[in-house]
Amino acid sequence: MSPRLQANLLATWIAATAALAAAAAIKGALYLDGAEGDALHMIQAVALMAEGLAPHRDFMTPTGILAFWPIALGVERGLPIGASFHLAQAGVALAILPLLWWTAVSRLGFRLGLWFGVAVLILLMSPTDAGGGSLAVSEHHLRWAWAFAFVAVTVAVVGARHGRGRALDGVALGTCLSILFLLEAAFFAGLAPGVLLALALRRRFLSIAAALLAGAAVTLAVNAVFGAAILWDYLGDLLREGSAPVPPLRDSGTADILTAPPFAVGAILLAFAVRALRRVGAGTEAAALIALAPGFLWITHRSGGDPLWLLVLAVLLFGSRLRSPSMSGTGSGPMVAAVAFASVIVVAGPWIGFAAGQFRHLAADPSAHVQALPESPVAQDILLARTPAADPEAAVRQSHLIGLGAPPGALRDDDMFLGEPLPRCRSVGGAIGAQRRLADQIAARAAVENSRIFVADEYSALWLAGAGEPVEGVAIRNFGDPIGFEGADFLVVPLCPLRPDIRRELLRRIEAEFADRLQEEARGGSFILLRLNRRPG
Repeated sequence: MSPRLQANLLATWIAATAALAAAAAIKGALYLDGAEGDALHMIQAVALMAEGLAPHRDFMTPTGILAFWPIALGVERGLPIGASFHLAQAGVALAILPLLWWTAVSRLGFRLGLWFGVAVLILLMSPTDAGGGSLAVSEHHLRWAWAFAFVAVTVAVVGARHGRGRALDGVALGTCLSILFLLEAAFFAGLAPGVLLALALRRRFLSIAAALLAGAAVTLAVNAVFGAAILWDYLGDLLREGSAPVPPLRDSGTADILTAPPFAVGAILLAFAVRALRRVGAGTEAAALIALAPGFLWITHRSGGDPLWLLVLAVLLFGSRLRSPSMSGTGSGPMVAAVAFASVIVVAGPWIGFAAGQFRHLAADPSAHVQALPESPVAQDILLARTPAADPEAAVRQSHLIGLGAPPGALRDDDMFLGEPLPRCRSVGGAIGAQRRLADQIAARAAVENSRIFVADEYSALWLAGAGEPVEGVAIRNFGDPIGFEGADFLVVPLCPLRPDIRRELLRRIEAEFADRLQEEARGGSFILLRLNRRPG
């Protein structure tokens, strides 16, 4: 690729990044219409980091530190979380540009590289969830992870056009894989084996060595910023998630995964791609795809979204055709192109959603939204749509229980706490609205200022809603393990929790160990508040 084309490539990407960043930030706030729980998870992590705390060391989360750190940087400098989120998206986009440039220059050429980069930037900077369906910060780190995964897989599988730059290949791969691990470990675990196999099949041992060195450099940098034990603590959080009493994901059998439409279509196209590549003599690419297939399917299942990896499958197929012009001739060459085009068509829907998200955010009506957490100084510019399930103002105004009740007497033995039966119902309000409702009612009935409050539910974020302080070491998204509870001053038992299964497991464990230290402090229409007394001596 000539220097002029390289300059045009970078200029186009920078212009696209600037346009997308402007479209997101021009509203002056972050507008959301879905996934309150994930938003609450992110807000907690960023707000705690802005106070000098670190994920894994000071609070539990299985999400990697790079999912929050770019956002927390802006908050530490006085920006609210919404503006920091927009700025972080642009910053991550700029950080990936050198990797995109090397991928295009060394493998894809100008046209394919240009469109690949634009697609990655649209994915990375969209203010939507990982499926492009709603305005949300839900799984924003998964979109970032997909972007770096696309670069890593392309560099590993598609051979360089001129056979040079193996050390730079390794640096790019080591950087991408390290970032994947620090964003979402599932991406690293799912893709690293296939990437390493692709390098080994091509005997690119210099690239492997450079990748290991680059990964070590990233590790040292993270340790220098966050402390030497941060990665060890991260592994501990991942193990806690894997052994959680209440699984974070609904269990699905292998057959269910492979026969679900998003997985089945992707698996079929992948099988055709492997067959076509083998018939045209691209056995290395075919073997690499086979090694990557379990990771692709598992990550899609973990993220609960569309098979976004079909975009990189199309790029791999088009890139292989560019590298081996003989594929364009007779035989199975047209089949390679057909599978590539089919992959683009199947994955076009989510990308249309990602692109449209920018316009939907730009057109969001401020009067149709409310402040998500007006009591939190750092969350003043996060606005939620006024919907029956997600309007926190409506949730706070309601004085009766929000829930799906069971018929009288329809209680289970494990819906008991300290000998008292609990209503069998669940909250149908949004996660943020539920926290605000609890905080509002508790503050009206008890003095909890400067107290640490543990909520027996999926989230313990009353401190963001103006009631109490965060519990040290708490899991900011709980799956049944009362981690940090012993450091709390109060326990809140929501009568209609967001997750009754999580409440049930938390209360079972808390009662078994702390029953003699709990004393009822107050109760209201939707909660029981108990004080945790300190051990004598």
